[in-house]
Amino acid sequence: MIDNVGEPGAAGVPPRATMSWPRAGRLPRTGFAALRAGTRPGTPIGAASATGIRLERGGAEDLVNDRPLVIEIVGAWGAGKGTLLHCLNAADPSLRIDIDVWHLPRPLLVRGAFEAARTIAGLFANARKFLWTEAKLIIKLRAIQRQLRDPRLAAHSALVLDEGPVFALSGLHLAGHRAVGNGGLAAWWPRTLRHWAESVDIVVHLDAPDTVLARRIRDRPRFHPLQQSGDVEMFDTLRRYRSACERVLMGLTAYGGPSVMTFRTDQQTTPQIAQQVLAAIARARNGR
Repeated sequence: MIDNVGEPGAAGVPPRATMSWPRAGRLPRTGFAALRAGTRPGTPIGAASATGIRLERGGAEDLVNDRPLVIEIVGAWGAGKGTLLHCLNAADPSLRIDIDVWHLPRPLLVRGAFEAARTIAGLFANARKFLWTEAKLIIKLRAIQRQLRDPRLAAHSALVLDEGPVFALSGLHLAGHRAVGNGGLAAWWPRTLRHWAESVDIVVHLDAPDTVLARRIRDRPRFHPLQQSGDVEMFDTLRRYRSACERVLMGLTAYGGPSVMTFRTDQQTTPQIAQQVLAAIARARNGR
């Protein structure tokens, strides 16, 4: 959520960007599976309308043209991220769709841990406790950063991520210790947001009303951690994720990108959304 108060330059807040923190807290037993939550109906800060596309980007001129486009799909459980991902790939097999923060090569994770050691040590010192969940996310963000630089990925026209850096950054806000935002990562947030603003080209933000998401979650044939939750708990989880996700999107927008496309999946079909996303990818390619 956007707030009208705050100190420019605070942890993770670029100059002149002020945002409120979501309520910190652990999710019940679900780990980071429970970070798959929703986004509030309507358009978040820096986004297009529910059917529109905003491709203008402050830092577009500085993009490296010899790398694939990077697109991340974000949204709630039941919003249709996986369905959209596979619909896009069926329409354009040149897209790479199997990169996420959960399936990173072990050598990259080891290197990421080494490179992030000082940041993690500072976070632990600030919190006065070991924050292993937060540390793992920081390491994964470092590892996926290197994976996306792999020159072998240049064979693909675009990389479409489900649960990539925007997901991980939102997860830090949602489930992270208070030290994540009160100084423990003061130098890390601006640097990290700037990097991903330059590295992610398009965010596809899927949404639906809470009642629709709840019904879809409960109707899933496979087990889901929130299936047995009551409406109050489920809607609270969705609300807190919305706040975290909007904060990340605003932080990225303040650094010049990425473009954000927002869709209500209770109002448009997956093929309709996929067609618009593919058109945006084509325009972004041609505009390089």
